[in-house]
Amino acid sequence: MKRLPDEVTATVTTCHSETLVLDEAFLQHVDRVMLKRKQTDPFQREAAWRAAEEEVRVKRLQPRREAPVRRELR
Repeated sequence: MKRLPDEVTATVTTCHSETLVLDEAFLQHVDRVMLKRKQTDPFQREAAWRAAEEEVRVKRLQPRREAPVRRELR
């Protein structure tokens, strides 16, 4: 994740002009909420399962001597 300065200000253009302060704690809270939402969303869980199944299928199809189709994440 790219590091941001301690505080970033953003101007929101709505009916009123507001200035929001987006500090590190707020951004971490947003990250946690989004992660929880993705983990509890049935569609996201099914999509992750399908992606894992597809990776297994592709690995079975490729010969042992051939380089991997996708680089392993570390």
